[in-house]
Amino acid sequence: MRKILIATHGYLANGVKSSIEILCGVKNNISYINAYVNDNNIEEEIDLFFKNLKPNDEAVIFTDLFGGSVNQRLVPYCSKPNVYIISGFNLAIILEIVLKDGSLSEEEITKLVEHSRKQLVYIKKEDLSKRKNEEFF
Repeated sequence: MRKILIATHGYLANGVKSSIEILCGVKNNISYINAYVNDNNIEEEIDLFFKNLKPNDEAVIFTDLFGGSVNQRLVPYCSKPNVYIISGFNLAIILEIVLKDGSLSEEEITKLVEHSRKQLVYIKKEDLSKRKNEEFF
């Protein structure tokens, strides 16, 4: 089974949870860590996530900032089998992985990361006026 952890500074993880629930419904395989709020202990929350993994589970972990303290606490776990960490996520990649059937591979995750990078687009006024009669998306 795929287990997902979304770990962020502050309440960003809760915001992502809200979006996922609106778009996909409640998902019981997703855990959320809102770090450094309400005196929570991020180490305990991370340990609990990994203690609940079964040997055949696949864990996909999303962190908000590459090199940030939340990411640094999770990086040591990427040496475990079937654990994948994606840092600097956007909602597009989370949704793709939440909705994806079957197991993942490093190659597939790399492709999904590349695809999600294309979702980060600066839309300029000039672009809109050039495409007045064309489909923009």
